Amino acid sequence: MAGVSRGTVDRVLHKRSGVSRENIQKVNEIIKKYNFQPNPIGKALASRQKTKKIGIILNCIGNRFFDDVIEGIENSKKELANYGAEIIIKKLEGYNEKEQTDAICEMEKEKIDGLIITPVNGKEIKNKIESINIPVITCNVDIDVKNKIGYAGCDYNVSGKLAAAVLVMHAFGKKLNVGIVHGSKNIKGHMERYEAFKSTASKCPNINIIDYFYTEDNSGTAYEKTSEMIKKHNIDFVYVVASGIDGVMEAIERSGKTIYAVTNDVLPITLKYLEKDVIKATVYQHPYKQGYNSVAQMINYLYTGNTNGSNYKINSELITKYNIPEKEM
Repeated sequence: MAGVSRGTVDRVLHKRSGVSRENIQKVNEIIKKYNFQPNPIGKALASRQKTKKIGIILNCIGNRFFDDVIEGIENSKKELANYGAEIIIKKLEGYNEKEQTDAICEMEKEKIDGLIITPVNGKEIKNKIESINIPVITCNVDIDVKNKIGYAGCDYNVSGKLAAAVLVMHAFGKKLNVGIVHGSKNIKGHMERYEAFKSTASKCPNINIIDYFYTEDNSGTAYEKTSEMIKKHNIDFVYVVASGIDGVMEAIERSGKTIYAVTNDVLPITLKYLEKDVIKATVYQHPYKQGYNSVAQMINYLYTGNTNGSNYKINSELITKYNIPEKEM
């Protein structure tokens, strides 16, 4: 744009000699006009040619929520390919602490430079993560470890309160018996969400929580235990804390009873039952952004040492059949 060589622009940017006043003026005018900012990652890459290796461990098998998380990871990987980062993804099912510890050991053997993980909330995992002594970003769920540089996920406390608010509105002038379909005791976020829901709902005298159980995000378990709960109690509403929505919806439908639900996530199953008016609302956690930003922030840190923006807490949104969001890209 200035009609000069790249070398001339470089000398102007770094205030080196050998450039005429006229060319200095032209380059600086363009910099000002277009608000040009040097790319810190590109700059770091030019000086450090080593490829960085990022390990990603997701407890995602059987959980449709993570389809969009993985899509965000893959798109971030494509866009940042020029920075020379290699990404290794390990997928796990359920929340087994030993399996996750073994997965971290596998990543160690790969000599990764950074780890992105959906951590099980256990002492063994905490100790293992801290022992590898590399930067860690937690994705979707969090854990307190000393080498964590960031988090990309929702605010579980807010999402629990939003779900309770839906029931408070439906409890106006009538009693509601509520059953809780929990996720896992081993996931910090699931427990935080449940406690926030329970605390908020308890302030409404018309809401009666009469039963709850854990599914470990397994739809088969969700179906069996929801069916048992419906037979045992007179249920008006079900709150699904985490995954397992497919099983819960099947149990409600097969019961033939009028039972409503509040869930999390915008998935094909939640969209289907929002339209049927069985799910009254679902809390949207922006899974694509969680995956995309966890990778983007890790690459930023590995190549620049910068942790600004590494804590990417998603704003939870309450979705009904009247405000279904478009797919994120």
